[in-house]
Amino acid sequence: LDLGQLWSLTSPPDQHPALFRGSALCRSSITRNADLWSVKGTADIGDLSVDHELFLIDPPGETDRATFEVDFIPEKQIRIKQLLWEPGKSRLNLSGDYPLSPEGDITLQCSVPTLSLDDVGLQLKPGGFVARGSLKGKLQARIPRKDLSTGAVSGEIKGENLSFPLTSLPSPVRECDFSALFSEDKIVIPSFTLMTGESSLKGKGELRGWKGLKGALTVTSSPLNLSDFVSPGKEGHQKKNPSSFAENTNIRVNLDAQPAQWENIVTERITAELLFRRGDFHITSSQIQIDRGSLEVMGYVKEDAMAFSGHVEFKDQPMEALLKRLGFEPGDEGSLTMEA
Repeated sequence: LDLGQLWSLTSPPDQHPALFRGSALCRSSITRNADLWSVKGTADIGDLSVDHELFLIDPPGETDRATFEVDFIPEKQIRIKQLLWEPGKSRLNLSGDYPLSPEGDITLQCSVPTLSLDDVGLQLKPGGFVARGSLKGKLQARIPRKDLSTGAVSGEIKGENLSFPLTSLPSPVRECDFSALFSEDKIVIPSFTLMTGESSLKGKGELRGWKGLKGALTVTSSPLNLSDFVSPGKEGHQKKNPSSFAENTNIRVNLDAQPAQWENIVTERITAELLFRRGDFHITSSQIQIDRGSLEVMGYVKEDAMAFSGHVEFKDQPMEALLKRLGFEPGDEGSLTMEA
């Protein structure tokens, strides 16, 4: 069975989000009752992979097998009564309806008692980073064929010990645990924890939308190294137009980090209101506490520009301690009082 050819025949001509490579050897029985065709059997899918612009799924198991039961009404509907995939020690159950007319809705029910990303063979692009960790949960979805981005999803999914890269971060995310509740186009995140570089974060929040995410997150960090969130500049880097997803993304972040560090500068605490909008990063307000003083910073970071403004205030700040915090060799004595 050539799944790539089957997908091209059943999906809209302008919606081929992924390419199926390889073929599956099927053993099945076929029965017919008037216009209803029923197919039941197994498929060896060890040679099958799925290639997308963002990822590649290539399970390492050579003997992976799927069990399926499908009804087919020509020119009307494909009904997946059961699709059971058990790669390695993982297990995934899928059922649903796929209308062959463009006016219909796709319905899916997915149950994942346990799914190891090692068994799935998920490689993220660019770079081919192998994602690790596990997922479990149940999801239901109703997706209009005319516009996949307007789908409604309900259910719950949990992730444990995940590791994956983000193009905006210099180091991969690791030790990520989360829980997420889905309702229509809303995603409630009761909790998440993760590490990247030297930073450890935990938080919660609520997001909405599939064309782009909108919402708010509350994040605490201990410790926080701001260098873990600043990608190194690349020579010859050309400005790229943001994707439609980034253009429609607007996420506010309330951050409280103690202690925090940037390069050689160490502070007791940073509180900030941050905004990720249309691919840009904005500091709408922030306060950095250092011994007997504070620094307030506002500004933005875009792909081709950045700008900041600030207000600093010190009162009887020992110069020796201040110079150490700023990464300089202490040499001056006395104290500093200033406002600027």
